[in-house]
Amino acid sequence: MATIGTYGFIVPDTGDESSIEWCIDQRANWVQVDTHNHDGVNSAALSPTVLPKTTFLLAAAGWALVANGIYSQAMNIAPALYANSQIVFQEVGGDFILLESNKTGVSLCNVLCNDSSLDILATLV
Repeated sequence: MATIGTYGFIVPDTGDESSIEWCIDQRANWVQVDTHNHDGVNSAALSPTVLPKTTFLLAAAGWALVANGIYSQAMNIAPALYANSQIVFQEVGGDFILLESNKTGVSLCNVLCNDSSLDILATLV
């Protein structure tokens, strides 16, 4: 007989590992892993406020022309942050925008933009 955990995961009791029920329980666990959404009911709740964020200001004055209306600006990011983050770009006081970023070194990233008048917030999440 298995035990059901806090969020519905099934934990086999001693001796269950070789039973057919154990296989069925493991399938149910994988379905649970695949469908959970951290809403606090089917898994522990996650709040955006607990996720660490690092924000960089890419000021308009820092854009450098690289080719045919394309501007570049470098960001120096700690390697551990860069490896485990996504970068979200937003105009200062405005909308989120899609920009291209390229890793150029262990801790260096170049951001490309087609408007050198923009002040951009780059947030690692």
